[in-house]
Amino acid sequence: MKMLFQAVPLLFALLSTAAQANTYSFSFTFNIGIVVSGQFDGTPIDGLVTDLSNPSVFVDGVQKSGHLEIAGEVSSNGKRNNFYVGAGPDFVFQFYAGGAYPDYLSMVNLYDSSLDPKYQVIPDYYLLTQMYDNGNNWQLRDINAVPEPETYAMLVAGLGLVGAVTLRRKQL
Repeated sequence: MKMLFQAVPLLFALLSTAAQANTYSFSFTFNIGIVVSGQFDGTPIDGLVTDLSNPSVFVDGVQKSGHLEIAGEVSSNGKRNNFYVGAGPDFVFQFYAGGAYPDYLSMVNLYDSSLDPKYQVIPDYYLLTQMYDNGNNWQLRDINAVPEPETYAMLVAGLGLVGAVTLRRKQL
């Protein structure tokens, strides 16, 4: 029984320090009014969101289909963004920090074969590109509203521990 009481705090410590994936929504508005928005899962670490997965993306409200891939790191203010979302040759959204001046300028690119033909730069290549100066056109929100399963497991384990201590005291 003494071994159990020594092992339980260690288990709690391990469970409470594990990084948990959250779901985030994002939005970027180009100066000409086109909006790229969507969601992804990621793990918050030191002001960045890493281990990006499960993306969904919309361009002006139209969902991009196909197998979307996402990679990189995302920050809430956009200053340290360095990520892309893509679906083969027809759609890519890139947002990356500005090299030597990450606090000032970043580059945002959108390649989308369904864009208006006026954005065609070469045949079958439609591109929007814009410098991002940390204005209000980037938004990132953590939208997790439901506690993680680990939270419930720790609650149940804690209640069980209190119950075991109470039962043990009654037996003495």
